[in-house]
Amino acid sequence: MNERTHTLTRIAQALLVVLAVTGCASTQPKAEDPAAATTNTEKTLAAAEEAVRIGNLEAALPLYTKALHEAPTASIWLKTGTIYFRLGHDREAGYAFDKSIELDPDNADAHEQIGLLYAAHEQIELARTHLERAVIIDPDRWRAYNALGVLSDVQHDYPTAVADYRAALAIQPDSAMLLTNLGYSMYLSGDLAGAKIEFIQAITRDPQYAPARRNLGLLYARTGAYQDALQLLLTVMPEAAAYNDVGYIALLREDYSGAETLLTEAVNRSPTYYEIAAENLARARQLLRESSAPAAAESPQDWVGSAHANDAPPKTASTPVTAQVPPQPG
Repeated sequence: MNERTHTLTRIAQALLVVLAVTGCASTQPKAEDPAAATTNTEKTLAAAEEAVRIGNLEAALPLYTKALHEAPTASIWLKTGTIYFRLGHDREAGYAFDKSIELDPDNADAHEQIGLLYAAHEQIELARTHLERAVIIDPDRWRAYNALGVLSDVQHDYPTAVADYRAALAIQPDSAMLLTNLGYSMYLSGDLAGAKIEFIQAITRDPQYAPARRNLGLLYARTGAYQDALQLLLTVMPEAAAYNDVGYIALLREDYSGAETLLTEAVNRSPTYYEIAAENLARARQLLRESSAPAAAESPQDWVGSAHANDAPPKTASTPVTAQVPPQPG
């Protein structure tokens, strides 16, 4: 038996424990009134949904499991899977979503949720299959469109990513996250003017949205507007890190003098030894010296950056595939 089969069997057995116990309660169980069973299930689901509402997912999970024994419907499998997903039990979540789809192949919620789950594990083709199915069934699935944009970014298919984010924005036009994701794809494709517009729109929608402020700041740095960059970055990160990030981008722009000034500030403003900034500063000084020599300066491929291997601004630090995927619904 392979690991997946073993896991699915274990999950199924776990979900059937209550049923097995109740089956042993009497050698000749009385037939349950269907109306009473429906009422009991409704009470169990109501209790589960109240637990979700107050944020007690651990209490909700056994209630949904109990409801599954009473009425193993596609809807209850979906709700159970969503709780598993939010609690980080991804294998169990995948099993529950699969069961929901098995019972209701056109369940857009289940396709969207399992698509987001696969996206989180960078299983791009499986994720895309389910997310595309979700938007075919229900074209108003903005989370699915957003996740499809994420997948296209990962595959460097920026035109498709832009189209997906625009589709999501047609449904949620005021989302600072979606505007930032759209701007990020434009940034990666080299459309800095378009990216700037989207980042500014995101900040207009939500002035405190840190990813948009950071991305716009790094875009300013890339165009050489270092003071504008610092003004934004200092609102979302420590000052030493802000000076290092802008100095690092100045290195990539081959502005070695500007990089030296910025990175010196990063080192001086850090309350403790800032190893990355110190290495970048040493690199800037070396390249500044070499820039006046006959030999060509060394390639910048191995420079030490602040958080990334290139100067592309991150959309978010909360998801494993760079793009920001919204929290799962309750």
